[in-house]
Amino acid sequence: MKTEILAYKPAFKSFLLYFALMFGLFSVLTVGFYLLLENDKAFTEYLSSFLYFYFFIPVFNAAAFAFSTRKHDFIISEINDTAHVANWAVELLQQKGMRIKSAAGNSTVLESGKKIFRAFDNWFGAELITISATENEVIATGNFRYIDILDTKLKFGKVDFKNQSSR
Repeated sequence: MKTEILAYKPAFKSFLLYFALMFGLFSVLTVGFYLLLENDKAFTEYLSSFLYFYFFIPVFNAAAFAFSTRKHDFIISEINDTAHVANWAVELLQQKGMRIKSAAGNSTVLESGKKIFRAFDNWFGAELITISATENEVIATGNFRYIDILDTKLKFGKVDFKNQSSR
């Protein structure tokens, strides 16, 4: 059995959407604090004291979000029974709180069982994991948080197919 993890590039769409969210929240907080605390100053004078942070905090947060939610491929190859390994991966992720969103043929799409993560998937498209089996390998594509669950269980846990070889 051989495993490999491949990382995708960060999605620019995720960066832009999260930047818009953070910039909007930061704008609401800025105006709220101005109206509550600094009503006697001009708004431009109030804003000039932290103008750089007003733009840089959302940019840095959005960049961190884009890198942390990028997709990864986890490839398990050189195994005899790919259907068994794919079913094991689906069952393991279901034990960790995920649920099946759709299943078609050799491919299963899972989503989080928690509402907040499903909302993140609806907003940013970052919380689904797809497990598909070909005749030679099993490929799990999704967020690194879920890929790491599978990788850690294969490396350090007891699985019945660990010593399989397709040769």
